[in-house]
Amino acid sequence: MASLSMTIETRPCYVRDQKAMFHCWSQESYVVGPSPLVGGHNGGTVSKVLGVVEFEDGSVHQVYPSDIC
Repeated sequence: MASLSMTIETRPCYVRDQKAMFHCWSQESYVVGPSPLVGGHNGGTVSKVLGVVEFEDGSVHQVYPSDIC
């Protein structure tokens, strides 16, 4: 069986003045139901982009792009 060799490049960055390594972008979405109020929104899908970063202590978090420098 052939071996699968992948290299994932990380990039140094800062998240709110803390050193971190940027790994990749992630997208998260969820469904919002319609508003029960008259004239309210019809509902739909809410989506957001997040960055996956690893801090110096080894913890991995998703953070907003505006927090990454």
